[in-house]
Amino acid sequence: MAVRDEVNQNWSQARDSFLAIGFALLDLENVLSKAEYIKLRQGSDRLFPFSDATATQLRRIAKAVSNGVIPLDACPGSYGTAYQITLLNEHQLRVAKERGLIRPGGGFEKPSGIEVCSVIPFSLR
Repeated sequence: MAVRDEVNQNWSQARDSFLAIGFALLDLENVLSKAEYIKLRQGSDRLFPFSDATATQLRRIAKAVSNGVIPLDACPGSYGTAYQITLLNEHQLRVAKERGLIRPGGGFEKPSGIEVCSVIPFSLR
């Protein structure tokens, strides 16, 4: 189905875009002095089309992908969902993978009827 292919392609591009932004922000963190970096964070909402909180989330996702915590092929197309995965502890992450909630080609599958923010910290303990 052509529409499905188009949606899947654009969803993957969304993931690639927020990862590229996260990696660019990580690069800035490594290049700038501590004082420059603090100023950047304080003014991020004037420099970028997102808040410092969002920038922090994007950096954390990029770090998780870089470190292999979230395999690139299992990184969801939603940065909010990807960020929720970064909040999992080692045990929760292992359980989520064992249950097929985080999987290659599919990212994170939210159990039906349950909000992601409520399922991750509690039900995977």
